[in-house]
Amino acid sequence: MIAAGIRPDDQVITTPFSFVASANCILYVGAKPVFADIDPRTLNLDPDKLDPMNRARRADGDFPVVWAKQYGKGRVFNVGWGHPDATWDDPRFQKMILEGIKWAMGITQADITPKPSR
Repeated sequence: MIAAGIRPDDQVITTPFSFVASANCILYVGAKPVFADIDPRTLNLDPDKLDPMNRARRADGDFPVVWAKQYGKGRVFNVGWGHPDATWDDPRFQKMILEGIKWAMGITQADITPKPSR
């Protein structure tokens, strides 16, 4: 959370259908966890189940599932997609994970500017 720039009183969307550490790391920095339901098929956060106030947090309506951030000399790569085998078996997802790990390790460079699909 610190590396992501989360500050006290920020709100972070997460799911209660997870290990307690998901919410605890949010609380640790003084932020507030905002719980959202999951899609029962994928077990991932379901943006359609967010209340309108939390859904409208970004002006472009995008709901990021991956973000990367340079933090001092370090790099943070976070993936919000979950655990279903179909996700991990998808070659596109595997490539994204591999390239993200390589970027986080400093093996390769990448443009990490947000690029909403809209």
